Amino acid sequence: MIYIALATIFYSAFLIINTIAARVIDPVFAAAIVTGVSAIIPIVVAVRAQSQTLTPAQGVWAAVAAGFCIALYSIFLNRSFTTEKVGVVVPIVYGGSLVITTLLSLMVFRERIGTIQAIGLVVMMIGIGIVIYARIAAGR
Repeated sequence: MIYIALATIFYSAFLIINTIAARVIDPVFAAAIVTGVSAIIPIVVAVRAQSQTLTPAQGVWAAVAAGFCIALYSIFLNRSFTTEKVGVVVPIVYGGSLVITTLLSLMVFRERIGTIQAIGLVVMMIGIGIVIYARIAAGR
C-alpha cells in the first residue's frame, strides 16, 4: 500500500509541475525533458541493484512499446495543458484511462472485477461525462 500512496503523491506532483512546464516552454520540448529524466532514474536504480535476472525478449519489446506510448502521452498531455484547464484535462485523461485500462485488463489478462468496482467505473464514466458536458456548456 505504501507504494500506491507514494505513486499517487508523486503523480499528483508531476501533474502540477508538468502543467507549469508545458505552459512556460514548448509542450513537446517539456515532454522530451520529462521523458528523458523519467528514463534515467529507473536505469540508475536498476544498475545499482545489479539485477542478475534474465530479460525475456517479450518483456523488452513490451517495455519499448510502453515507452513509445508514454512518450506520445506526454506530448498530448502537455498540448492539452496549453489549451484546457487542468480541472478539465486531468479528470478526462485519468478517469478515461482508468476505465479503458480496466476494460482492457478484463480482455488481456482475464482479470475480474467485483460489483463495487463495476459501480465505481460507472460512476467514473458519469463524472467524465459531466466534466465534458460542463466544458461544452461553458462554450469552450
